[in-house]
Amino acid sequence: SSKANADALNKKRSISAIEPATNCRVGRKIDVIYSANRKEVGCVEIGKNEDQTKEMKDSLTKMLLIMHDMLSQVAYSQKSLHQVQILGFVINGQ
Repeated sequence: SSKANADALNKKRSISAIEPATNCRVGRKIDVIYSANRKEVGCVEIGKNEDQTKEMKDSLTKMLLIMHDMLSQVAYSQKSLHQVQILGFVINGQ
């Protein structure tokens, strides 16, 4: 049974010296995204309570980039830039 599981898992793997490895495109992942009128306007990042300092650094860095992208998609002019609000929540702990 465990050999069958290992074989199934290893079928997806390849030796990069024989077959070129494909690069997986990894985007920014966040736990919750709020949208309105098909535009993203907010996000939530939820962390564990094991190492809250690391979680806060990671989530704030990631959230700032994502919220910047959201703002650039929603604000079309200098005037609208000052009228738009993008929300971000970080939840850590138990």
